[in-house]
Amino acid sequence: MKKLENVYIAGMVIDPYEQNGNIVGVCSAAALMDTCPCCGDPWCNFWCDESQAKDSPESEDDAEDRLAKNNALRGIAEVVTRLWISMGKTWGERACGIHELEPPIKRAVDSICGYV
Repeated sequence: MKKLENVYIAGMVIDPYEQNGNIVGVCSAAALMDTCPCCGDPWCNFWCDESQAKDSPESEDDAEDRLAKNNALRGIAEVVTRLWISMGKTWGERACGIHELEPPIKRAVDSICGYV
């Protein structure tokens, strides 16, 4: 597998590779996700000992909101991955094509992250 240059879109990153003549890659929204203030895991749902303490900095409602936001971001990243795959055969075709879609993708990410 040959590593190709990352593509950045709306705060997310597509990590592409060339494998057997095909361009493959996955989009990640990890940089945009909120993490548990106690353990740093974006998927912690009151599992760590610190979050279960009475003086936890995050309430159960806050944890549910964080998980909902992270799941929405993961969903957008999955859509971007599928769009990336459909944009063409070469890295260049895909990079140009996905950047044409950046404005609506950015609006979706911004609305989830509360930047709107």
